Amino acid sequence: FFDPSLLLNTEKENNKNTNSFHKQLSSSSRLGSKTDLSILAQGTDDTYSKHLFMPCTIIKALDESGESSSSNNKKNKKNNSTEPFAGPTLVKTLDGSLHKLTDSTKLIPLVSPDDYVGMDDVLHLPSVTEASLLHSLRLRYQRNDIYTSAGPILMAINPYQRIQDPGTGEFSLYSDATMMAYREERSAGQNQKSTTGSSSSSNDEPLPPHLFQVADRAFTALCQSAKSNVETTLGNIVPKVQNQSIIISGESGSGKTESTKYIMQYLARITQGSASGQQLLSPDGKVLAASLEERVLSSNPLLETFGNARTLKNDNSSRFGKFIHI
Repeated sequence: FFDPSLLLNTEKENNKNTNSFHKQLSSSSRLGSKTDLSILAQGTDDTYSKHLFMPCTIIKALDESGESSSSNNKKNKKNNSTEPFAGPTLVKTLDGSLHKLTDSTKLIPLVSPDDYVGMDDVLHLPSVTEASLLHSLRLRYQRNDIYTSAGPILMAINPYQRIQDPGTGEFSLYSDATMMAYREERSAGQNQKSTTGSSSSSNDEPLPPHLFQVADRAFTALCQSAKSNVETTLGNIVPKVQNQSIIISGESGSGKTESTKYIMQYLARITQGSASGQQLLSPDGKVLAASLEERVLSSNPLLETFGNARTLKNDNSSRFGKFIHI
């Protein structure tokens, strides 16, 4: 895995302008001015963010000045010039870019073909390291798989655009059909487990990681607790429900509010009863928001009045935490 911290000083000098991008951007933000688009273009080519932990191939050894050395090449010839070299080395990243490093023996090796795949659950990687984790997220993001599991934790990367299904051309990531697919997968798994005593062994591939899985896991645990935990009150058997929590955290502009909305949409959809088409009326006869999601989201304008601020990634960032009790 490529490590930008090992770049030779000559390359660091070449990247000096791109490294100053963050300082210019921060300064312009503090002054309240608009950022020059040329600065943004500079920053997007920053080696540290673009190539961090990208797979790379060792090309050849270099001399101390960072140039090709026949003596070094002879020393490294027995290793076919592709083995790590304890000195200046020329490497090529997966996108074809060439870089000079101080010591290629300090690079983290790729230990398995799975490092090239971008697995649904990073805990299934043969070696869970910072490098393999970040590269898996990069691979998945490039193919619009914005959700990745780490056991019970879901990692989401904001795509800053609507994601289109390459097969159908539809924007179906959060559609009603997708919601019901995740609900039916859970229900099928529970039914199979209750009848056979083991998890489902269906030939169908499991659905990819999604916010709906997190929401459904919490909802299912809530329902199961009501069935399994009971307490006796004055001779009556009363279900003892175990409350569930979903914690959504991330930096400004990472998509926390949108994720909250989609989770509430899912909960509202799967709990629709026979009276879902009825309207709620206020005492004076006015129609109220009928769905759970709409009722909770209608409180957002009030919450936003408590204080927002502009950040680098979000012009309307909340300056407070939100606790929603459903």
